[in-house]
Amino acid sequence: MYATSSISLSVLSPQTWPFGLQWLPQPAYLVGGVVRDALLGRHADYLDLDFVMPEKAVETAQAIAHHHKAGFVLLDAERQIARVVFEQATADFAQQMGSSLEIDLQRRDFTVNAIAYNPHTEELIDPLEGFVDLKQSSIRMVASENLREDPLRLLRAYRQAAQLGFSLDAETRAVIRQFSPYLSQVAAERIQSELNYLFGSVQGTPWLTAAWQDGLLQAWFPQATAQSLAQIAAIDRSAISLVAACPSFKAELYASLRHTTKASRKGTKNSSSATGNKSANSNSGVEAGAAKAKLAGDHRTWITVAKLASLLSPDLAQAEVELLTLKYSRAEIQAALTIIKFLPQLQAVSVTAGLSCREQYFLFQSVGPVFPALMVRALAVGVPISVLLGLIERFLTPDDPVAHPMPLVSGQDLMTHLKLAAGPQIGQLLAEIQLARAEGLITTPANALELAAKMTKL
Repeated sequence: MYATSSISLSVLSPQTWPFGLQWLPQPAYLVGGVVRDALLGRHADYLDLDFVMPEKAVETAQAIAHHHKAGFVLLDAERQIARVVFEQATADFAQQMGSSLEIDLQRRDFTVNAIAYNPHTEELIDPLEGFVDLKQSSIRMVASENLREDPLRLLRAYRQAAQLGFSLDAETRAVIRQFSPYLSQVAAERIQSELNYLFGSVQGTPWLTAAWQDGLLQAWFPQATAQSLAQIAAIDRSAISLVAACPSFKAELYASLRHTTKASRKGTKNSSSATGNKSANSNSGVEAGAAKAKLAGDHRTWITVAKLASLLSPDLAQAEVELLTLKYSRAEIQAALTIIKFLPQLQAVSVTAGLSCREQYFLFQSVGPVFPALMVRALAVGVPISVLLGLIERFLTPDDPVAHPMPLVSGQDLMTHLKLAAGPQIGQLLAEIQLARAEGLITTPANALELAAKMTKL
């Protein structure tokens, strides 16, 4: 045991918690990432607490949730794990595994996550010398059988190394290589969550490469190559170049994808509520999952999608199979496939000729909101930045008639004035009107109707 007098553990102080220490039975221990991060001096706006206790874990969570009118989710009835959700904090309560805390800690993944803190006595319990590994910035396994028991821990080692800026212990990495085939047994949603962190940060890029080199990605991205991984690093550099050349494009590149992810529903699957307000508790679980995902770095941006597309098969049908296997959302699948489909068009562009106005118009219409991801991916594969900046300028101009055309007339206008029936012809006429306006050939609704009339007589 280590006295905490010389170590700043303010984040572990009950004074920072949304409930008082008196609610915890003795003994009760804080464990996992919150202890690790406190020892490293890492701070987060959202407090993520994990408690282990020999008994009454669920009962304790229920009492705290009831008293503070907080959300409650029973995560695992068999293993007695529950979650209490506050506005700026989440507290998980788990029944101790084994007959002692030491046995519980010995069943964890890495030594840096196997340090416990007793808030009643203000002592650290560190039987596996995780504090030593923290000082050495090293991710070291507790035991090889623990990695085999939950193969997701194989990939998690690389994610945590990226997250913390740590190295990976050589013996641990050798075991991971040996066990790499077992990763294919893990649920795709769990794999995706770890990958998304690695895709979502510059620090994750070298660890993605290391994971591929060690055989962890082949089951999920069978056609990825060393060049594919090099392209991900190129995307990081390209994003910097685009922002330097066009600072206002940064907000677009790093904008979040607006969809509900699997990670944001973490904690609600196969869970039940023990309070009266089932709907409120379900929402609390969703909010907690979303907050935890954000805290862990699982933040989907257009750069994330561009990196994902780099590892996929160039064949659209096969790429879609890979994305579906990993349980990506429909929005992410469509975005990645759009990048794969339209990247060759940009690669074929002549530096001098560029894209014609017509080609630009149809590119913008086809790509839609995926445009930022396509731009950073294109620069990464060698499309000249001079070609891309003209397109980006149009994209950033809200009233640009090529990138953001506003209709001069509606389909109903065409049917009324030209006595046309509803059908495919209306859509074709509207497209030609939009294109003519983009090319500067027409400017008014009257011009549009006149053009449509001429086209119907051809």
